[in-house]
Amino acid sequence: MATDNSKLAVEISPSAPFTEIEDLRITSQKPLIRKTSLRRQNELIGNAPAKVAARYDKLAPWMRFLECFLCSPKGFRERALSRLHLPPGGRVLIVGCGGGPEIPVACKLVGPSGHVDAIDISPNQIQIARRLCASTGLENVSLQVADAMHFSAPVGYHGVVFAYSYIAMSPHHRDIARHLWNCVLPAGYMGVMENKLPPGFRFLEPLVQAFVNCTYLGDIRIDPRVDFEEFGPVENYEEVLGSHCMVTVRKG
Repeated sequence: MATDNSKLAVEISPSAPFTEIEDLRITSQKPLIRKTSLRRQNELIGNAPAKVAARYDKLAPWMRFLECFLCSPKGFRERALSRLHLPPGGRVLIVGCGGGPEIPVACKLVGPSGHVDAIDISPNQIQIARRLCASTGLENVSLQVADAMHFSAPVGYHGVVFAYSYIAMSPHHRDIARHLWNCVLPAGYMGVMENKLPPGFRFLEPLVQAFVNCTYLGDIRIDPRVDFEEFGPVENYEEVLGSHCMVTVRKG
């Protein structure tokens, strides 16, 4: 199938009004996580956007290896997206899309009449996602480099908003959750997938946090259920292998 690359460009287009926003606002703000003793690693929360973007630009070629290292459950993304009840012809926003592993699944669920908007803070990750869309012939996709806190979409524009391991990367994770919630249509869904430390391994928290600070960044203690309960009862919470979780909440 021939692919119109203009539909994949990160530019303003009538089919994707959310791309009218400014490009990623990365500042020179010093990172909130600094070098410190291992004992204090589990006290640290979040990073400056500039650090997150730079780190994921470097990690982009290694993301598949890292996911294997973390034993990401097979089919976990498919299960998480299926819990969000993506309707044929609907519009979904994927936050922190990385190289785009969720994009083909979302496109399949919404069908050719639907649309997938995807954002990531890393330009290199977006380039990988763009190549994926081009190689698989996915045309109903809009991609943009953007920070979840600094992008704008019409209120109630997306039937589904989905994020993977994005909330825990910011010290302002609750503000991000509220911002994303405003994008959800009435009766729509918001869901998030996060990695977590299995209960029996809490004693390893300082060591695991140190590893996360050297790779993914973020705070492993953040529980997305706490953020989501602000919006109403959590409709679905599921854990896999004790190390991965998915949370879903419905609007209205």
